[in-house]
Amino acid sequence: FNVNVAWNKGSEVIGDLEYIAAFHRIVLPIAQEFNPDLVLVSCGFDAAKKDPLGRCNVTPGCYAYMTHHLKGLAQGKLVLILEGGYNVKEMSECMAACTRVLLGEAPPTVASGIPTRISETSIANTIQAHRKYWKCLQDHRPSSLPDD
Repeated sequence: FNVNVAWNKGSEVIGDLEYIAAFHRIVLPIAQEFNPDLVLVSCGFDAAKKDPLGRCNVTPGCYAYMTHHLKGLAQGKLVLILEGGYNVKEMSECMAACTRVLLGEAPPTVASGIPTRISETSIANTIQAHRKYWKCLQDHRPSSLPDD
């Protein structure tokens, strides 16, 4: 299966906090419910920091963190396939971080905090679009967001 999170970027930068929030609220719950025999990841690093087209700010550590959590699916049968990114140096750092996790290294600690307001809206919209297909999303209640 495939689930896309359409980011309403506006002027806010989408980075680690936003990707981790979407990963834990959408991607991982759906993947756990689906219970795959094998996980194939098309690693497009377009969202990596310094990528000229993606214009996001996702760090190699965040990609490694998500890879670490995906190893908990399918009895650890996980394949990462490199398919995109337009900054070769950053793309290689992202892939190297993911490969280290596949080889057994612990992922680096990632930033914690509150994702941007616009990303919370994007996540809620994605959940709304997919909730009729996935039980894990049916009881979702939107997060309360701090006032500006």
